[in-house]
Amino acid sequence: MPAEPSDEPASGPATRRALQLLKDWFWRPPRPHGETIVDRRVSPLELLYDLAYAAVIAQAGFQLVAHLSPNGLFEFAVVFSLTWIAWANGSLYLELHGQSDGRTRTYVFLQIGILAILAVFAGDAGGGGGGFAIAYTAFLAVMTWLWYEVRLQDARVHPEFLADTGRYVVAMAVSVVVILVSSFLPAEPRLVVWAIFTVAWVFQRSRSSSSVRWCLVSSTGCRSRRTTWRQSRPA
Repeated sequence: MPAEPSDEPASGPATRRALQLLKDWFWRPPRPHGETIVDRRVSPLELLYDLAYAAVIAQAGFQLVAHLSPNGLFEFAVVFSLTWIAWANGSLYLELHGQSDGRTRTYVFLQIGILAILAVFAGDAGGGGGGFAIAYTAFLAVMTWLWYEVRLQDARVHPEFLADTGRYVVAMAVSVVVILVSSFLPAEPRLVVWAIFTVAWVFQRSRSSSSVRWCLVSSTGCRSRRTTWRQSRPA
């Protein structure tokens, strides 16, 4: 008696193809340096990403309004600077290496979740415990991993960028350690450490590494977020 035909030969390739598509969607490597997306437009998820930073600054602003003083202004300036550094890192990565895939979107949602926690502690970042510093450390750790993956990508396709990305990853790793250590300091020394940290980062960014120069010359990508914001505002 002949055996009945089995569905396994047909379902096997289909399952493997589905798994491969899922792998490609979530494990695609970051976009290499120089691969500018022509006519790139900012997605609604990226606008939500920007709003998460605005929420952190707003919480710090509420604290400043309630305690308007030179010390309060200094604390707000430091928290604002730390938020700008986080935004600059996240936005630069998305402009240079982000893609419309599951991997990029998963990491964006992860960062938004961390930023939401950061906003909870932003109102009392300087005077409270180390909650803001610990949340900020988590954000920097995620960004360090993302830039490290970029370095791995450069090792394969753009070895000329290895020195720049290597220095950037080291700077990110040092930042993780500095902010983590600051979470165990008293309030005033912690703010001083944060202020020194922000000055160091501004100096480092002013030296304009190759990654930053790519962003500056890639006008379509770097201006797309500003253009989208202007178009989304009511007339």
